[in-house]
Amino acid sequence: MSLRYSLILFLLPTALFADEATGRDGQRHTGTLEFAPPTLSFRTATKVLPITELDSVRLEPKSSPFWSVPIVHRVELIDDQILHGELIGLGVGTLQIRTAWAEKLTLPRSSVRTISPSAPFRVVQFDRNLTEIGLNTKGAEFASPVKEPFWAGRLAYFFTLEAETRGVWSIETDVLRLEIDGSTIRAKGTKKPDVQSVVLIAPGSHRITLEWSANKIDAFMDDFVICSQSVGPDAPLRAARLRCENEPSKGGFRLEQATLSVPHLADPTRFTITNQGSLVLSNGDELFGSLVRMDRERIEMAGKFARREWRWTELRAVTFHREPLPLLKQEGIQYRLKVRTIDAQRDEIVGAIRGMDADSVVVWQAMLGELKLPRSRILEIRPVR
Repeated sequence: MSLRYSLILFLLPTALFADEATGRDGQRHTGTLEFAPPTLSFRTATKVLPITELDSVRLEPKSSPFWSVPIVHRVELIDDQILHGELIGLGVGTLQIRTAWAEKLTLPRSSVRTISPSAPFRVVQFDRNLTEIGLNTKGAEFASPVKEPFWAGRLAYFFTLEAETRGVWSIETDVLRLEIDGSTIRAKGTKKPDVQSVVLIAPGSHRITLEWSANKIDAFMDDFVICSQSVGPDAPLRAARLRCENEPSKGGFRLEQATLSVPHLADPTRFTITNQGSLVLSNGDELFGSLVRMDRERIEMAGKFARREWRWTELRAVTFHREPLPLLKQEGIQYRLKVRTIDAQRDEIVGAIRGMDADSVVVWQAMLGELKLPRSRILEIRPVR
């Protein structure tokens, strides 16, 4: 086995960086983004640049809490804003979601263009409420039933590790084997890894993710890379098993949820409809009717087929009937903000900035109202021209 890099990751304070601005002439500047109502400016060591002279500003990288939910949906609004979140439910003329930066966000249904699985994966199996499965006895295991072989996909386990845990657990698949030994996790049996790490696991809630395709295998613990290689698996995923190899003498491991996802190859065709909503099934069929109920696991619709439920694992997308919105007036200078969510997904929000400090940015958005965004999650701010 050829090992190009081997490292141990420790949770150390993030190195200090500064904000970086790119001028409209392409020149880059290092400094600090400042807010003096009603506009932004960028202060360098020698001068202050007005926002009108800048193309974009990338904020200083800061650590933010790992946000982990089993099923994430992409919500596209009619003005090309994009949100990623966990669906909470439907209200009278509204849709509620939970995002990485808001526990509950209420959207007017008429502002939503489509709801679809968050690319690049679509969940096809979802095992929830697994906390009753005891995995702290030697030989105890949870086997994920795989209905068909998958040459590409994503397998994720959501779990809680108790403090000072002493025990050994393994995740055995046709693609890769992972081993949890107390407070560390590592990969076993990799071929020509580009990166292979021993990752420390702090007490608390976490997610282990395995992604694979014809030319890669990647494994993560939250946002940390366990291993990455540019060689695909020798066989498709047919089975996955999480097993207790050594009973813990202290602490414990609690499995909560598991998901299996497949590549989401293409966005569904978007169209205008004359009823309250439509479903695009996984096989491409389209159904029209009245959307009755929706949450993170299933959706209920009434139509010519009477009243029926579908799980999100059976769907590609949902489209709402778009009634005309009242004229919305955007006040102040408009900015497009890119916000970190989960994995490589980014929210895109357009609005006027009304406040900024070391911890947060306050944005006024005509459809969503006032939004308070953690500054640590904001990747970029760009004036809208």
